[in-house]
Amino acid sequence: MGDDRSDGSPVDMEDSRALTFEDEDLTPMDMNIQPELIAFATRLDDSKLLRTTGLDVEETTAAAYELIQSYQLYAGEHVEETAQAIDELESTPPEAMGEHHAHEVFQAKEMLKYWELEHQTWELFGALVSHRLSSDGHSYADIPPELANDKYAADARIRNYFFNTDASYRELTIVLEWLRRYAPEPTADDIEADGLYRGDRGWMYTKEKIKSNKRLRPGKQLALLGGGLSNGFMPSVTTARDGVTELDPDAPCRQQRQLEEEDEAWERYLMKLVWGFLRKGELQIAQDLCEDAGEFWRAASLSGGQDAWDSKIDGPQENEESMEDSCVKGNRRRELWKRMCYAIARRRGGDEFEQAVYGTLCGDIESVLPVCETWEDLLFVHVNALVEGYYSSKLAKLSRIPAVVSQFPSFDAVAYHARQATPQEDSVIPRIVDEIASNERIQDSKLPLRTIQGSLISLRFHELVMELDRQLRLFEEIPDYDVESDEQSIGLDATQPRLLRVIVHVLMILQTLNAGFQEGTTYHRAAENVIAGYISTLGEFDKFELVPLYASRLSPQKAIAVVGKSLAAFDGDQHRREELIRSMHMHGIDVDGCLKQAMEQSLKMTEPQYAMSIIAEHGFVFKGFTGELQPEDKRLIRGLEWLMLGSDALRGELVRRGCEVYKRFLLTGRLSAAKVLYTDVNSKKIIPPAEVNGFAADMMDVEEISDGLDDSEESRLAAAVYFHMESLIGSMIALEEWRSALAKRPERVDRGFGRKLKPYYEEVMRNLPDVVKTFLDEKPLLALPGVSDIRRIYVPEMVISLHRVHVEAGNAINKGLLMNTLELAADVADPARNILDTFKGTGRLEEYVEEVAAASRNILGAAQGGTEGLGIWTV
Repeated sequence: MGDDRSDGSPVDMEDSRALTFEDEDLTPMDMNIQPELIAFATRLDDSKLLRTTGLDVEETTAAAYELIQSYQLYAGEHVEETAQAIDELESTPPEAMGEHHAHEVFQAKEMLKYWELEHQTWELFGALVSHRLSSDGHSYADIPPELANDKYAADARIRNYFFNTDASYRELTIVLEWLRRYAPEPTADDIEADGLYRGDRGWMYTKEKIKSNKRLRPGKQLALLGGGLSNGFMPSVTTARDGVTELDPDAPCRQQRQLEEEDEAWERYLMKLVWGFLRKGELQIAQDLCEDAGEFWRAASLSGGQDAWDSKIDGPQENEESMEDSCVKGNRRRELWKRMCYAIARRRGGDEFEQAVYGTLCGDIESVLPVCETWEDLLFVHVNALVEGYYSSKLAKLSRIPAVVSQFPSFDAVAYHARQATPQEDSVIPRIVDEIASNERIQDSKLPLRTIQGSLISLRFHELVMELDRQLRLFEEIPDYDVESDEQSIGLDATQPRLLRVIVHVLMILQTLNAGFQEGTTYHRAAENVIAGYISTLGEFDKFELVPLYASRLSPQKAIAVVGKSLAAFDGDQHRREELIRSMHMHGIDVDGCLKQAMEQSLKMTEPQYAMSIIAEHGFVFKGFTGELQPEDKRLIRGLEWLMLGSDALRGELVRRGCEVYKRFLLTGRLSAAKVLYTDVNSKKIIPPAEVNGFAADMMDVEEISDGLDDSEESRLAAAVYFHMESLIGSMIALEEWRSALAKRPERVDRGFGRKLKPYYEEVMRNLPDVVKTFLDEKPLLALPGVSDIRRIYVPEMVISLHRVHVEAGNAINKGLLMNTLELAADVADPARNILDTFKGTGRLEEYVEEVAAASRNILGAAQGGTEGLGIWTV
């Protein structure tokens, strides 16, 4: 019943709506997340991060970074495995492809995208954690005068100082490098695309066109004034396409003419590849590509972004290995070069990829946006512009940009975003992230992992936690709440287990590093609720053994509430229960508190199912322990079994709750459940034996019950009720066994059959008479809720059933046993007892009187050897 679900399918948790699997898009591959739940918990448990005692700040930081790296490595392994699976699927021979092969390939590629995104997320988180903790408490320091006033010092030294001392600039650079690292790099197939790649042949169609025109027009053309003049002897020849007449790189711009269509397509194709390499941060490869294409001038125009460095003035660079490396490198007029790139980027009529290339180089935004296709592309444009803008602003502040250079227009990303900022904004990054998220043209802007990445970059991870907390509370408050129709969901869905997994582990790392979510704050309460939601998810996937690990990060009372709720849904076997208890002890969780909460949750969640009592006009008739256990019955019994695993201090609680469960079962006629309770949670296992003057006490007597449970009167009363309930079920078991034995009566009854029945009759007599005489018939017990109703339901039936047993035994075993029916009738009529009162309102008193009359006739008949002279009993 409690075995692990190896297929990753969820188990039933009636009290949780954290997961739904009715969505058609959710495939078995999505649902099989048990291994990753275990893997993340194992890495968390193995790390030193949760063992904060004795660790200093550096050790805690190192442990956090090591844990993040382990999560990144795990995601990376899944990237490789999924990519390999895709290769195998795509290499499947056509004849071996199944009906759903195309769908499997599609799903595998979707999974690959997911794991790539998660891998990126953990790397980003690790880089930001490392940077922010190392920069904590440090602010930007002014450049030393000896460097600021050295007009011969390279600008690169200013950049290096800026990077090392300004945390904001360094963080932007870190994000920029992360965006470059995971940008898709153009492949060899992209470079050598059929019909486009032409090697180093350049503008071959334009070249042939110019040659053709020259052959048609003898003489030498002059185009020094724009290429629009004839040679003075021949009229100018016009063509359908106003093409260039010269092949120098500036010809299209200078002449305001075009290349041939094939060459325009080639140029666009080349610029798209160059943009792809620049987006990846591979400037050298972009230059090599241009040189391979024969456009050496283009390669040279891309190379101006490197700051000049003179080792004789600025000292050796870190990567210098020889004297050859000590020569002057880079561009001393980088700011002028940037302005020329900006002019090309903003030139009207240019190709959008060419504009994007030069816009990227100079830190422009508007010229690059048209070619952006992903969330990362858009963020790259803005972060790249800010990095360039911050650097240029520092140089300008230090008067390191000549006035003549400043006359040329340039794009200032800092000023651009400052104009759009509101007075309440401390940083422009949150607004940039929000703008990208709201871009309907970008398909991946709403992906949950993109939302997480944006929150980490913009220091708003707490808002994600607050949003998930809001959703989880709405699930509890509104039965039909739907996240998809909630406009405030900001791309998050608390029903997604992988989303919860990532957010919870980021959250726990931040908590351990004291990076927000301090106790007593609204954020801390929201964080605990989100962790509780993840614990519920673990239960959904039958990974209850992981619950204590995460519950240990909750406050004590919250842990009791959450773990108790989780245990109430657990249906594992005894071994798994004991393992879970040991784990709870190991993680410092209040076990007794959780077990009590589990029982309370079980009672609360199942209460509606026991609202209808079986009290009826015609009373209750015992027909055996029929009917199957319902889920709510099993849950209540499990709750009591949990209490049995607690300390001795829970004995009183166990007995009191056991009485409540017995009452529910008996009031609703669930005798099969009551029998299981009688067997599995027997009083001998939970109530310490009591003695009076050295002898065993009457455990059905309130006054003689030991106070070994606890000192409360309530517990003693509950123990007495518990014994009475067990005596009733024990009597019914004996009664059922009697009926089963009697049903085996042969056609010809002999004395041997009577001897076989005798032990069953004796067992009935050991149980049933006491139930009839004393069942819950004490004033303290009668005052308890539900007791009188239970007596009215079961005592009449037990009286009539015992009467019939006496009659049947008299007929099958010994005629003298018929006399017991009269003794029973005397007990029923005894005014000192309350037996007769239980027949009121049931309609069964007349039935009993008639059966007593019949038994009396049988007794008289047996005594006189016949039925003559029984006139009064024939009425």
